[in-house]
Amino acid sequence: MKNYFKIILITGLSLVSLSCTKDDDFAVFTDYIPVVVGENYENSDTGSGSNEVAAATTGWLNVNFAGTNRVWNVKSFTTSGVSNNFAEFSSFYSSATGPDDEVWMITSKMNFAETPITESLSFDCQTRFANSAVLKILISTNFNGLESGIHSATWEELAVTLPTENDVWTSSGIVDLANFQASENVYIAFKYTGSKANGATTTFRLDNIRVFENK
Repeated sequence: MKNYFKIILITGLSLVSLSCTKDDDFAVFTDYIPVVVGENYENSDTGSGSNEVAAATTGWLNVNFAGTNRVWNVKSFTTSGVSNNFAEFSSFYSSATGPDDEVWMITSKMNFAETPITESLSFDCQTRFANSAVLKILISTNFNGLESGIHSATWEELAVTLPTENDVWTSSGIVDLANFQASENVYIAFKYTGSKANGATTTFRLDNIRVFENK
């Protein structure tokens, strides 16, 4: 009989222990959880130098209005034996006699109205050889999802934190998207504008892009 009660006691303590462990696991979560779109490029093919492999996230657009096939592409860099993939664009490899680069990488359509609470955006960004090329982060609620509709859509620039020095990964911060909560048609764009002819060739790198529901 004593052995029977000992088994019950040990089993009960084990259940309590498992329950506490589960609570601890939940406690380490931050104040937000990704639920809408995300991309860290770790499962993407990569290029090197002028050998570029276009970023091709399912459902996203990636176009250059200069009329070339040079778009946001995936590169990899290894530090202390750890490799990291990211999206990158620079006008450095573009033609000095061709049109200026206007490169749009646009997320798939997002329906914020179907989520119970508001959303936010975050991503990491790094610059190299910074000069006068420009990166803007834009949002639209009337874009039709087609390349032909990019310029006719209304785009609003989001206030984000971008790098102020080269070769340092910088967090965008948590970008509040609450003003767009009622929309069923939300797109976010990463727009690069640069020119090889004018020396505007800053390299911009993007990683850990997430649009997530606030907790």
